[in-house]
Amino acid sequence: MNNTRADKTKFVFALYGHNAIDYGRTKVNKMLDEIIEYMKLPHWQTVKGNRPLVPVLWPLQFESMLAAQSSSSERMTLSEFVELIRARVVEAGLKNPYIVAEEISKTYLSKGKLATAGFDAISDYAGAYGGSVSPRDQGPTYASATETMISEWNLFLSPNIECVPPLVTGWYPWPRAESESWWHYQNPLPGELTTRVQKTFDFISDNIENCKAQVIFAYSWNEHSEGGTLNPTMGESPDYEPVTTYLDEVTEALK
Repeated sequence: MNNTRADKTKFVFALYGHNAIDYGRTKVNKMLDEIIEYMKLPHWQTVKGNRPLVPVLWPLQFESMLAAQSSSSERMTLSEFVELIRARVVEAGLKNPYIVAEEISKTYLSKGKLATAGFDAISDYAGAYGGSVSPRDQGPTYASATETMISEWNLFLSPNIECVPPLVTGWYPWPRAESESWWHYQNPLPGELTTRVQKTFDFISDNIENCKAQVIFAYSWNEHSEGGTLNPTMGESPDYEPVTTYLDEVTEALK
């Protein structure tokens, strides 16, 4: 927020259905009070039609918590939860928000329920498709995982709800392994991350009726222990020249 550059990166917050919060209607409204103030800023990410993008992480946990509230005034159905988000954003003078439901993976298993509840689209938070539980470095190749990931996205397609492709930049989580075999696939060879991003754009083009917002969620943050990151690393001693390979490959695709 302190960045003064006119071209600073846009952002969103996901509404996070963590069960430690024990959400009822009052807490949902308190959350929206804060989120909508950020949403009014020019650097909140929008989709086509200038609609504010609103990811909802763990919508089924939101549903469970809201249904379990002891006071009837605090209980809501999942549909009422989505309606409240939409109404609050529009009442604040913003465009109809583009609300995306995302479980950790395989959100498509609930696409009927999520469509009925009024979500605009479904995606995944991670969805590291294409791996296998294998000894280290014996998992599938990055290239084969790309093909499996994109094939899995076909299960997101529905005439009743749109799709935001959940691109994962990598899944090599050996720092978190608890056994000799762990779910993973290999890190990308040169050029393979660029190809993955390009094929994600192709998927949107090929399924434009299901991907009308033309937006991608990319699991690519700084959780290095999971292997899905674009962050530069510090390089080798003694020069510690930053290694920007993954950023460079995404940049190549964006060109």
